Amino acid sequence: MKKLLLLVLLPSITFAQFDFDGELRFFLTNSGSSWNVTIKLTAIGARWDANNYLTQEYEIISSGVSNPKYYIAFNHIKHPGINPAFAVGLYKISAIENGVEQAYFYMDWRTSYYCVNNEDPDVQFSYDVTNNIFLYNTLNINSSYQTFWNLTENLFITSGLENYWENCLVSLPIGGGHPNIYWGRHPFDDVEFEVDNYKIYRAVSSGLPPPNPNYTSIATVGSDIYSFIDYDFATGGPLSLQYRVTAVYEDLAESVYETIPTNSVLISGGLYKDYSEVDEKIEFYLSDNYPNPFNPTTTINYTIESSGLVILNIYDVLGTNVATLVNEIKEAGNHSVKFNAENLPSGIYFYELNAGGFVQTKKMNLMK
Repeated sequence: MKKLLLLVLLPSITFAQFDFDGELRFFLTNSGSSWNVTIKLTAIGARWDANNYLTQEYEIISSGVSNPKYYIAFNHIKHPGINPAFAVGLYKISAIENGVEQAYFYMDWRTSYYCVNNEDPDVQFSYDVTNNIFLYNTLNINSSYQTFWNLTENLFITSGLENYWENCLVSLPIGGGHPNIYWGRHPFDDVEFEVDNYKIYRAVSSGLPPPNPNYTSIATVGSDIYSFIDYDFATGGPLSLQYRVTAVYEDLAESVYETIPTNSVLISGGLYKDYSEVDEKIEFYLSDNYPNPFNPTTTINYTIESSGLVILNIYDVLGTNVATLVNEIKEAGNHSVKFNAENLPSGIYFYELNAGGFVQTKKMNLMK
C-alpha cells in the first residue's frame, strides 16, 4: 500500500512546479545537468509606479535560478506578488551566467492600460541555456525590441502616464551600428486629436553639445511608427547627435500643428558621417496589418533597405508556422502582400519579417 500511495502522489508534486505567480516569466530549456542563471531587468529611461506617476525606483531588478529549479518570475508593479517587481517602463532583459551577459532583448511596458481581470497580462519567455537564446514561443528574440501590447491583449495607451511625452524618447543600440531611437504613441492621440505623423529632428555638434542645439527636421514617419534609424550617421566618430520628436496633427479646420517635442536623447561617444549611406533613405520597416481585426484577408506592408532574401512567416500562439507569405529575393523598397486566413480558426496570430538581419514580429487578430 505504501508503494501505491507514493505513485499516486508523485504526479501532483511534478505538476505543482508549473504553478507559480508572476506577470513576467522565464523557463529554462536545454540546460543540461547543472545551471546557474540570473535574469536581470535594467530600466531604460523613465518609468512609472502603480499610480502612473514618475518614479526613480525599480531601476534594476534581478532574480537567479539554479538546478533543480528551472523558472524565474517577476511581478508587474500593478499586480504585486511574491516576486521582485518591475515598473511601467522599458527594460533591457539580460541572461547572466558567471557574471557575464550571455543574451538580451528589450521589453516595453510603457502603457497606462493594464487589464488584470478580463485579459491575460502575463508574458512568458524561455531561455535556452546551452545556446544562449531568448525565445518567445519558438521565435528567437535576442537583441530585439518587444512590446507588452503586441504580445498580449492589452492596449497601447499613454494618456494616463505622468508627463509621458516629455520622457518617452530613448536610444537603443540595436540599429546595426546606426543611431536608433524609440518613442511611443502621443498621449493625446485619439483623445484630443488624431496624430497624422511624427517628425524626427536632429542636432549635430562637435564635442560637447551646446546648451541650445540647432535642430533640423530630417524625417517624417507614419502615425503608427514609433522608431527611427538614422542611416546618415554611424556610431564611433567625433561628433555628437541629439534627437527629439514631435507629433503632427490637424484641427477641424484642417490647419496643421505640431506638438511640443519629446525629451531629447544624446548618442554617447559621438558619431561620424557614414558617407557610404548618406543618400540611402530607405529603412527596414514592418507595418501593422490592415484591417486588424480581419476576416479572412488582411494586407501586410513592409520596406527593405537593400535587395536580398525576404522571409515573411505567420505563426499561431503556440509558435507553429501556419503560412509562409514570402520566401524569395526582393528588391529594395516598399512591398505589400495579402494574407488569406479562410482555412484558419479565429484567434491571435503573429507575423515575422526576416530580411538582411532585420527581424520584427507583430500581432494580428483573426475574427470570424
